[in-house]
Amino acid sequence: MKKTIQSTRGAVRFSRQRAMGEAPKSLEADKYLTRSEVCDLLNVSHVTLNNWSKRDVLIPRKIGGRVLYLKNEVFEKLDKIA
Repeated sequence: MKKTIQSTRGAVRFSRQRAMGEAPKSLEADKYLTRSEVCDLLNVSHVTLNNWSKRDVLIPRKIGGRVLYLKNEVFEKLDKIA
């Protein structure tokens, strides 16, 4: 019974967050950034980003023919550098 109530509360919380435009932490962590967004964020050129990808500094994901980067990985690498 307690598990049912807890799962219902979780579903309601998730629905409320979606309605208010807030993403739960688990979904927010999976957000992808495009190459241009990463370049703008890090203030580097596309050529530099491509070189970093070749050297496995940032690991790109190819999804639907697009090159994307996990937002949390980009920030983790940025934190290591800073």
